[in-house]
Amino acid sequence: MDVSRSNAEAVRATLQGDSQACETLVCRYFGMVHAIGYARLLDAQAAEDLSQEVFLRAYLHLDQIRPKTLPAWLSRVARNLACDWLRESRRCSR
Repeated sequence: MDVSRSNAEAVRATLQGDSQACETLVCRYFGMVHAIGYARLLDAQAAEDLSQEVFLRAYLHLDQIRPKTLPAWLSRVARNLACDWLRESRRCSR
């Protein structure tokens, strides 16, 4: 994991198949995403599941996310997904 890498560099490298760059992004923002999930769901395991779902969605849409806005995008997806799970009384996406 290269913590000196900027988001733009890590995103670009991830899109080119560099798994370590992807790991850099996950490690950089996992705490934030997990904290949002835990604050909303009040369940550590559900927050873990939510975090995995958020990062899966980020990976699938990484080519559409501007690196500068990645933290805000992750935060918004985490909040919205947690609200969806609470509203539908689910702990995971379909």
